[in-house]
This record gives sequence, C-alpha cells and structure tokens, in this order.
Amino acid sequence: AIFGYHCAIERATPSLFVCPERLICFGTCASYNISKVVVLPGLIGELRVTSKIVPTTSYATFLPFCFKDNFNITPATSIPVKTMNCDGQLMKWSYSPLWKPDMNLINCRSETLHIKPSFKNAQRCIIPFSGWYEWKRNDENKQPYYHYTNAKYFAGIFNENGCCILTREATDKINFIHHRQPVLLNEFDIGEFFMGQDIFDAEINSDVKFYMVSKEVNNPANNYAQITKEVV
Repeated sequence: AIFGYHCAIERATPSLFVCPERLICFGTCASYNISKVVVLPGLIGELRVTSKIVPTTSYATFLPFCFKDNFNITPATSIPVKTMNCDGQLMKWSYSPLWKPDMNLINCRSETLHIKPSFKNAQRCIIPFSGWYEWKRNDENKQPYYHYTNAKYFAGIFNENGCCILTREATDKINFIHHRQPVLLNEFDIGEFFMGQDIFDAEINSDVKFYMVSKEVNNPANNYAQITKEVV
C-alpha cells in the first residue's frame, strides 16, 4: 500500500491557474508531495509519498486551481486527480465503497481490482506525482526510502467517497525495500487506461530509482523540501 508521496507541478501557462504559485501535492498510503521536485508515494504498508520534481509542464494542463507545496501528504488529504470527465479536481485520498463508507482504503491491489466487491463500481483516475516514500523494516527499525521515476502518474480508482492508488508486485530492483509498489503510467498509457485496459505491467514500472531519506519523514508534521533529500 502506498503510504506517502510527493508531486510537483510547474506552471507553464499562467492563465490555467488561479494564482502564480507552484502547484504541489502529496499522497500515498501515508502521504505524498507534489512540487517542482516530484516524489511519489510509497505503495505498500507504510508508504508515504513524496516527489522530487523535475522541470516539466505536463501537470499544468489539468490543474485549474492552486495547490501549494506539500512534501508529506497523508491519507484523507485532498489531492489533485484527473478523470475521464474532469481535467482536474481535488479528491479525498481515501476510498470506500458506497455500501460501507467507513472502509477508508488508500490502495487497491491491481490483481483484485476486478474481483473484490468493494471496487465493483469504481471508476478510473490518474494521480500526478513526483515520488513516494517506502519503508524498509529491519527488526524494530524502519528506514524510509524516497522513490522517483520518469513516470508522471499513478493509476487510481475513485467514487463519490474518494480515491485510492492501484498497486502491484514490486520489481526486483526495489522489492528488498517493500514487496509492493504503485502502478505507474506514462503519458502514452493514459488513454488506454481510461478506456478500461489493465496496464499494470508497463515497462515504466521498472524505471524506478531510490535513496534513503531522514526518518523525519515519519512524522507528517514535517513538511518541507529538505525531507526529500538523500541521507548517507
């Protein structure tokens, strides 16, 4: 499950936004961040998303509102998403089926998307991100890692109660940290994903880099760019 992530959006067309500030959001199982430096959310267990931003204009095309920097987004936070019918809106990062509004899921296993009743009537969405945090457990110690990639979106699902992030088995490169990771989409996957194709094993999912970050990220109150920096 994603526990936290970071996403960053760089303004390219001033008329698209309410204010000239850089747009940023965080979210995963635990948290995420959107900013010029994008960091994705961790997808399993105690994942908290954070993103290290790279110069890009792709996000600016669908967020018609101002979203301030957030380097430690937690579940239940309102995060930016794009759906088939809306180019940009804020949505609660917490999904519950309509028949059990207190289920509060932040992740959905892609392997059971078409099996579990909880997701039967869910619709698809994409979630911009810059990166995410995932934790490696060593006995009682949990070391956070920051993950980042060239992908720009998480695959997600939503209903009127909120949204969650789709996850899959982690690739061999990162599964020593955690056995799950978010389903990543590049810009060329979006149309097919929205049309119902299960693009859960795209090559972009293997293009993930990572490094250790400070345990300060464990506390959601710590929300500043420095927590996405590498520590030795």
